[in-house]
Amino acid sequence: MDTFDATTGTLEGPKLLTLDVNLKGGLSSVKLAAHFFKKNANCGGRIVLTGSLAAYLAEPVPVYQASKHALLGFMRAIRSSAPMFNVSISMIAPWVTETSMVPPSFIEIMANNKIPVNKAETVARGIAVLSGEGHNGETIVVAEDQCIEVEGAFDKARSSWLGEKIDSDYRTYEQGRWLRMPSGW
Repeated sequence: MDTFDATTGTLEGPKLLTLDVNLKGGLSSVKLAAHFFKKNANCGGRIVLTGSLAAYLAEPVPVYQASKHALLGFMRAIRSSAPMFNVSISMIAPWVTETSMVPPSFIEIMANNKIPVNKAETVARGIAVLSGEGHNGETIVVAEDQCIEVEGAFDKARSSWLGEKIDSDYRTYEQGRWLRMPSGW
C-alpha cells in the first residue's frame, strides 16, 4: 500500500516492523543464546526458531512471508556448524494457530470455510520435540493440529528439482570442512 510523507508528499518506504520483530528479533536471540552456549560449552543448548508454514507456501502477506522464509534460510545456514558447540537449531512452522495475536474474526472466517486452525498446545508439543536430543536442522510444520517434519523430505527430494549432478556436487561441497568454521557463528 502506498503511503506518502505528510510534509513532502514523497513516497514512503515499506513498513519494516514485521522484519524487525520476526527476523532481527530471531537473529538477535540466536546471537545471544549462542554467546552463552559457547561460553558454557559443556552444557550446550537447543534453539527453536519460530517460523511459519508461510516459509514454504505462498501467502498474501509478503513482508511476513519474507521474514519467515529468511529465518528458514538462517536455520539451514547454521545447522551444520551448530553441533560444533553442542548446540542444535531447528524451527517450528505452524499454520494459523489460535492465539491472542490472531483476531477472532479471522478464526471465524477459517471455521466458516472449514479450514482447520491449530491449537497452541499442538505447537508447544512440536517445540518440545525439537528441544529434545537428536533434533538439529529440522522443521516441524504444524497444520490441522498435526506435527510433520519437512526438512528431511525436502532434502531427499532435492535431486529431483535440482538435478542429480548439481545435487551431488553440492552435497560434496556441504561436507567440506570450510563450511563448519566457528566464525560462522
